[in-house]
Amino acid sequence: MKYLKYFKLFESRTAQITDAEFVMLVKENCKDYLANPKYMQRMKGKFNGDYSYIDPKMHRRMPFMADITGVFSAHHTLLMDNLPSWKGFPKRSESVIGNLSFSYDTSFGERCYLVIPYDGANFGLAPSSDLWGSYCEVGNMKYEFDNVFTERLADLSVSEKSYADMMKDLQHCYNDYLIRERSNVWGLSYIDNIFKNFSSDGIESVEEGFDKYFAPQKFSSRTGELAKEFRNVGYEGLESTDCREFWTDSRCILVYLADLGRSSFHERRDEGVKGFAEVLKMLGLSDEKIELSLKSVGGMAKPWIPSE
Repeated sequence: MKYLKYFKLFESRTAQITDAEFVMLVKENCKDYLANPKYMQRMKGKFNGDYSYIDPKMHRRMPFMADITGVFSAHHTLLMDNLPSWKGFPKRSESVIGNLSFSYDTSFGERCYLVIPYDGANFGLAPSSDLWGSYCEVGNMKYEFDNVFTERLADLSVSEKSYADMMKDLQHCYNDYLIRERSNVWGLSYIDNIFKNFSSDGIESVEEGFDKYFAPQKFSSRTGELAKEFRNVGYEGLESTDCREFWTDSRCILVYLADLGRSSFHERRDEGVKGFAEVLKMLGLSDEKIELSLKSVGGMAKPWIPSE
């Protein structure tokens, strides 16, 4: 089984594994998780088996794009992946994305998976439960990494092929703005406001400007939550009671918990909590540790612990 396991793990980004392989992989590679289990949720539209291994770095991830719930382009991902101020964060384009607490949202799919990261995982945390729930201020305007931000850059024909191409196009747009500003022939558009502040600060390089105003510590949550700014932490820095979106480029094990689309809205949390408890029991954790872990997701501990 060992040779079969490693063949499957390297042949694609996501590989289905058996229940025996699941237990073995977790016990060999996820000791931090076993010592302190945390509920980490990922929603998917596709069913990839009850247990699967994923190596996010094996495939470039494109941002979620949809008419209403998605972004318009990958410009924000290029910024987060490459701006110097984001250097310590895992690359969004090479990451698994999920939530640190139970989420009822099925925008990304109705199949609920538990994420178990390998030891040594590096995480990025958004200020809110969704990347869109955060903003930074540039002058007197607020900017989010959402469909408006990405669509405005696309309207300017800013390339999203690569970071270098994007910066080249943005620098051209900024230089054009400076000419219009000196000639007093300009109207303050959504992107022009960014350029106006660059100019006021005496910034010549558009990369320097974006790195200053769109640095992770400049963001806040717009939903009234206590979380502030983007954070970069290891597994020990994750708080299960913290309603944040996370992303990690670490290898992970995904465990199918439930199809939330088949449950009523009020039954969804119960389905997730029940599945979480069953997984921890399968991994041989004590009832006491399971009960403690369930409290982090607001679950009723004892009734969900499967009997022997």
